[in-house]
Order: sequence, then C-alpha cells, then structure tokens
Amino acid sequence: MTAPPQAVKILLRSKAGVHLQELTTGENGLPVLTPAPDEALGKPVPGDLTEFCGDGSAVAIVTSTPTKSLRVVDVETGNVRWTVEGRNIQALSFSPQGTFLLTWERLASGGAPQPGSSTATSQSGSTAHTTPETATAGIKGNLLVWRSENGVLVAGFTQKTFRKPEWPTLQWTPDESLCFRATATDVHVYPGQEPGTASPEKFAVSGGGMASLRVSPNASPPHRVACFFPEAKGKPASVRIYQYPHFGVALASKSFFKAQEAHLRWSPNGLAVLIHTHTDVDTSGVSYYGSTGLYLLHADGKYEVTVPLPKEGPISDAKWAPAGPAQFIVLAGRMPAAATLYNIKAEPIFEFGQAHRNTVSFSPHGRFVVLAGFGNLAGEMDFWDRNKQKLMGRNTSHCSVGYGWSPCGRYFMTATLAPRMNVDNAVKLFKYNGAGPLHKAEFEDATLFDASFRPAAGGVFPDRPATPPRKGMEGDSSTTVPPPSKPKTAYRPPGSTGALAALIRAERDALSGPKKVAAGKGGGNSAYGAPGQPYIPGLAPAGATTNGESKNTARNKARKEKKKAAEQALRAQAEAEAERIRKEQAAAALVAAEDPVKRRKAVQKKLKQIEELKARAMGGEKLNDDQQNKLATEASLVEELAKLEV
Repeated sequence: MTAPPQAVKILLRSKAGVHLQELTTGENGLPVLTPAPDEALGKPVPGDLTEFCGDGSAVAIVTSTPTKSLRVVDVETGNVRWTVEGRNIQALSFSPQGTFLLTWERLASGGAPQPGSSTATSQSGSTAHTTPETATAGIKGNLLVWRSENGVLVAGFTQKTFRKPEWPTLQWTPDESLCFRATATDVHVYPGQEPGTASPEKFAVSGGGMASLRVSPNASPPHRVACFFPEAKGKPASVRIYQYPHFGVALASKSFFKAQEAHLRWSPNGLAVLIHTHTDVDTSGVSYYGSTGLYLLHADGKYEVTVPLPKEGPISDAKWAPAGPAQFIVLAGRMPAAATLYNIKAEPIFEFGQAHRNTVSFSPHGRFVVLAGFGNLAGEMDFWDRNKQKLMGRNTSHCSVGYGWSPCGRYFMTATLAPRMNVDNAVKLFKYNGAGPLHKAEFEDATLFDASFRPAAGGVFPDRPATPPRKGMEGDSSTTVPPPSKPKTAYRPPGSTGALAALIRAERDALSGPKKVAAGKGGGNSAYGAPGQPYIPGLAPAGATTNGESKNTARNKARKEKKKAAEQALRAQAEAEAERIRKEQAAAALVAAEDPVKRRKAVQKKLKQIEELKARAMGGEKLNDDQQNKLATEASLVEELAKLEV
C-alpha cells in the first residue's frame, strides 16, 4: 500500500490556541488524531480566526490577544512567512491560487483603519523590518490585499459594511488573470497580478444598485460575471450575467421579488448559476424566519426557471456537486424537509425522501454526499453514493455544528463547538459510508471553537469508489445500512382491524421514501410549474397556492367551494334520476306495444302512484320537480288506459 501523497491534517482552534493534528493509523487499523510535529503547528499558538489557502500549503491566523496581529504560516514547516500587528481584522480570504490574501477590518471612529507594522520572514529565516509608514505608503482603506508569500501590501479599498453572502468582495478568475470588484453602479476590473493599479477598467451597469458579484469558475476565457441587484423602490430584484469585457448588454437575466439577499452559486462548469434568495420578513406571515426562493439561470440566456420544489416551505440548503455531472441537491420544505437531486435544467431526477435534514455536504470529488441535520436538529446523517443513487449508511452525531470532508474523500468529520456547546466539545471521524465514529477526540480542558480539514489541490488525491464488501460477506457490518428494528406493537382499540392506520402509514412511507423521478416530470406536490415554464414576477405560477390571503378569506373561499360542489352533486343526482325514469317509460312503452295487458297494468300502476302523490300533496308535503312532472301526466295516462280497455 503506497503512502498518501499528502498527510491528512485537521486544524483545531481552541481556548489553548491554534494547532494541527495529523490523521494516522492506530494499532487496531482505525484512524486516530495525533499532534503534528512541533515544527508544523504541532503546539498551540494564539489565534481567533483562521483561513487556509486553496491547496493547503499556508494558513492565515488572526490574533486579538494579547496583541492584534495577522500572520501567515507555512503548514509543512511551521515557518511564519510574515506578520502584521495592530490591525483589527474580521474576515479573511485567499485568492484562487493563493497568491494574495484579502482582509477586511472595521473602520475606526475617524473613518480609517489603524496603521500596522509589518515583519516579513523569508524561507531562509532572514527578516526585513518595515515601519508603519512604509508598509502602507500610499495605500489606504479597510479592505486590503496582501501578497501571501512576503506580506507586501499591494492594494487597499474602503468597504463600510460587511455581509457574509457577499464575501469576498474582490473576485479573481481561477487563473488570477483578472480581478473584479463591484460598486453600486460599476464593475471595476483590475489586472489579476496587480489589483492595486490606480486606473482599472470601469464598466457601467444599467439601473445601478448592484450589491455583489460572482465570477464563473471556468479557468479559460470567456470569463463571465453574475451580478445581483436587490429589490429597491418597488422594483423586483434581479441577477444578470455579463461576459467580460462586454458589460453593455447582459447575456442572461432573471427578475424576482422577495430578495433582499442572494447566494450566487456557479455550477463547476460555469454554464449555470443557482440563485438562493432570502428576505428577513415573510409578508405572508407563514414563517418567522423570512422567506426564501431558488432560481436557475443559464449563462447563455437560453434557459431560466424557478426551481420546482417537492414541498412547500423554507429552503434549508442548495449545493452543486463539485465534480462529475452538473447536478445539485436541494433541501426544501418544513421539517421533515424533502431532499431532491436535480440536473442542470432543474429537472428532478432523484428524491432522497423526507427527513429532519438541513445540510448538504459533498465530498471533494462529488462522489459521496451527506444529508445531515446539524445545529438545532438531532445530528442525524445519511451517507449516499451520488453516482449510484444508493444509501450507504446512517449515523448520528448529536450537538454537532462543524463538519467537513477530508481532502481524500474517505472520512467525514463532525465537531461539537463553542459557543453552541461549552461542554462536551469533541471531534468525531466517520467513514465515507457512515461507519463509526472511527475516532473521537474530546476536549475536556480546552473549549473548542473551530475544526476544519486542511484542503488539498485538485488531483492530489484520486477519486476512489466505495470499497466492495469482502468475499463471502453480505457487507461490512460497520458500513451497511442497519436493518430496521422490529416495530413496536401499536395500541389498537377493541374491534379495530388496523387497516386504516396501515393504509395511512403505507401512503406516508411511499411519499417520504427515496425514488427515481423521470426527468422533466417533477416529484411530489411542486409549489411551482414544470421546469421551463415562464415565470412572471408577482404572478403566482399555475398550480401554486396563494399564501398572502387571510384566514377568513381562505375559510370563506373553502365554504363557497364546498357549497358549489354539493349543489353540483344534487344536480347530477336529479339528472340521473330523470334519465332513469325516462328509460323506464321507454321500456314500458316498448313492452306495451307488444302486450296490451302488460301495458294496461303499467299504466294502472302509474295512476296509483299519482293518487298517492296527490294525497301527500294534500297533506302539506312539498313535491319536487320530478313528482310535479309525474302529476302532469295523469290526463294522458287516463286517456291511454281508456283506449286499452276498449
């Protein structure tokens, strides 16, 4: 067995500090966490905020006590590349290739960040000291760009507010050839290796009010940019896709209401954008936590759709698979939420069923996926093979907040963290199919704040399928789905057969279980029309219920519909009775034509019925229309009887 190309490590941030632990194999063959070598962050160092670069070669650490500082550390050697002190940094982000580090800090009361001093350390160990004036000469602002290799400050911008959905506000192309920044009315484009140039390209966008942008993940041109414009002054929100450098006309656009914020998620191939919108207030009053929406927009502008959801309610999560076919999974609806797999046209192709889940987490290669209920849910997890659409296993990790896949895609980690839980902080490791926990690291003496796997560059770890079970075994007892336990006997009232309860239970299981869906047909009770159906902002799609009506309006509407249905049923019953009488009369006439004796008896019977109706009418009973019509035939029947008796 060959050694892994890169050691799998977990970065832990606790009350004791920041340190790395390495994933090794124990005596029993199971993975265990052991402290990394001292020279590679094996010992805790102070830290309050951390961020890895994309390939995991460096980590940025922000410290607030005893002094405010930012330092970038080489993960393999533990050498501090450079340090900046005196800055109150609140957010970090590396550029795609790790060339630059983007930081944001709060503005001081005077409207400017506090200056800091910089100390750059080379790989050889030599140091160069710079004063605050030379370190920030000519560069101002609280949104700063640093070279991750040596700590040189290359650009500065002013950003007054910070919103997590919009971070990072500087967006590089994957090859770092271009850098984009959004303002309210323009898109500024900088050379990727010189983001601090004084004269960027400026492209005006029509309408103004732009809040954020996201650059497509395709490494080669053309580079596309998705821009989000929130609702303003009664105008609907919108997302537009532009192609650099042609910002005059959008390649594609979609408008919608109820969107104060939006998460823009590009598909890995850069051909479509998933738009997850959110508002703080739900005007319909259905949800206390606001309303959500989900839309799909293709970059070429030929296809845009409101994603059809199998269940009404909030959208808990929506994520693209990071590799393989362009597919995404959505968790939607009130708990238990429904999980659905869609293709790039937002056509449902597989339903995972309904369960208490709010998190979708793909493995780095996109082969495996975990559907879990973390945070305020019970921590239940379903481990699926997306390629085979097969449930591999289930497990539970109570009180978990942090989670993540190892870069090799063979392990899944959950973490119980503070301040969610200030006791019983721990890290658990599970196998890719849910077996475990294979290892549990507890932190009784140190409160744990964060835990994350060290990432790896693409191609470092191969994409391995699930390991087949051993020969002669149905499956590894630690990995297969646990067999359902014998159900407990339910209370059954005397005389009840339980047939109705069994029928309801079977219908519920049929609706909530996993099943394949024919592409384009949709699954469940979709709140929207079929994929591809035009969507008009402000107009409820066909088949959708109107949530904005009051309870009294809905109650009156239901009462009227019920009354109308009852009248239609009575009308249909009367028509059926009249048709039956007509057929009987026609049959009797046919018989009488052949046998006068039988006809005379039939007429006498009808006259007798008419006499009975007269008596009932004289008694005060109100006759219906059919009975009145029967009375009207008395004269003709008497005349016919006289002819038959001759």
